[in-house]
Amino acid sequence: MVSIQFYIRLITTLVLLSSIVTSQRQNEGYEYPTPEVPFTLPPKSTTPSGYEYPTPKIKFTLPPRTTTPRTTTPQGYEYPVPQNPLQLPRRGRRRPLESHKVI
Repeated sequence: MVSIQFYIRLITTLVLLSSIVTSQRQNEGYEYPTPEVPFTLPPKSTTPSGYEYPTPKIKFTLPPRTTTPRTTTPQGYEYPVPQNPLQLPRRGRRRPLESHKVI
């Protein structure tokens, strides 16, 4: 049977090894030389610039609105009622098939 002290030593060793590997990996990576001309971003505008619509080549003007009241009310189309209106046949209750019965 393995003692508790063995597990404690094993865990301690694993923690120490993982910390060594982690510290070595932090030193790895890319090292770029600093450029001679530093990169600076242009200042950001707080308000967006608006869009200017192009002037059309052909002038388009709408006719003036007329607000004269209508003298007649619009009439809709009236469909004639047929003398024998369509009646769909009613569904009857279907009988269960004899071949589907489970024995």
